[in-house]
Amino acid sequence: MTRAFTPGPPTRPGIAGIGAADLAESLLPPLGNRWLHTQAVAARAQEIAGSVSEADRDLLVAAAWLHDVGRTCRSWTT
Repeated sequence: MTRAFTPGPPTRPGIAGIGAADLAESLLPPLGNRWLHTQAVAARAQEIAGSVSEADRDLLVAAAWLHDVGRTCRSWTT
């Protein structure tokens, strides 16, 4: 299978990615497969982060961690 992107070097999550991962981990584990899915999406985002500008890498990884947070009951309360 041919990839549609050229990956750059692996990157480590910045502060936004770490904070996003912590928040996701505090909300999503009770959702079982949703939590596993989110971890896989974040891992994939980390793998391809080298293909976007350095300024956007942390944002990409943070978005991957947070993309399902709205599905948690806890996030429904204001």
